[in-house]
Amino acid sequence: MRSIFDVMSDSDTLILEFDRACDNLILSKYILADKRISDLLKVIASSKKLYSLIKGVLRGFDFVEEYKLATGRNGQFFLPKSRKKLISFVFCLLYYIDTNAIELSDFLKDNFASSNVNMEFSNFTSQVILPFRHAVGREFLGEPEEKSPRDDFEVLSGNGVKIEERMFLDPGAAPKTEHFVDSEFEIEMSNDMNTQQNSNKIQPTKLTHEHLIYFESLYLYSQDILAIVSSSNDINLAEKNTILLELKNFENAIKMQQVNSISLTYKALRSALIWSGFNDSLSKQLTEIDHIVRELH
Repeated sequence: MRSIFDVMSDSDTLILEFDRACDNLILSKYILADKRISDLLKVIASSKKLYSLIKGVLRGFDFVEEYKLATGRNGQFFLPKSRKKLISFVFCLLYYIDTNAIELSDFLKDNFASSNVNMEFSNFTSQVILPFRHAVGREFLGEPEEKSPRDDFEVLSGNGVKIEERMFLDPGAAPKTEHFVDSEFEIEMSNDMNTQQNSNKIQPTKLTHEHLIYFESLYLYSQDILAIVSSSNDINLAEKNTILLELKNFENAIKMQQVNSISLTYKALRSALIWSGFNDSLSKQLTEIDHIVRELH
């Protein structure tokens, strides 16, 4: 099995792999969505160039606030117009979907409703992943962000809270159809909207750019561990079940983004792995996780 550590490289091949992973996700059916999203995130984590780019644009980004602005308008979905914010938002969104903090089927139904789930998924990928792919490519090449006469336009909600101009995506429209938020499309931070936001199934905690990268890396490493342990014939069933239980606790701590719990559950997992003789086959993963856990503190 190829570990992501084995492909950590600055080569242009990985940038091409990013484009390919985006295309695979865009052209995929809903049934393969989980794998395609995971593949895309793994490509990002495997490339030092992409890793650095994502880390840079995430600096100071508030996903919680952007998620509130993007969703909750009767099936209409908004993307940030700013290229850096668009990249940050979509990356965070994919991360939460990958870790099951956001339930994909519910998200699609709420924001890209259509006649069937495959059409909903197609609307999502063409209207969210395609702009993400293009934005990452332009940011990677260092292209200046295009300015329009309305770039500095600000929409004010009823209570005076400033909301940046956003792309408006109509779930039933073609992928290239874009509108800018105008007075008729203002996002009202009213009591009704706040009530609706509070009733959402997820309320992600605010992340720093370092935390988001670290959490995603830990989750990917946990999947490496899962694959290696599950396929091993060198330990008995009781040992394997113990490791898988500790691994599940570790994954849950990552998903909850609880730093102290991550540290505690990892200690238990690490001990179980070493006790069962995985210290050699998982040495690279354990070394990297050791480093990340220290950095989290």
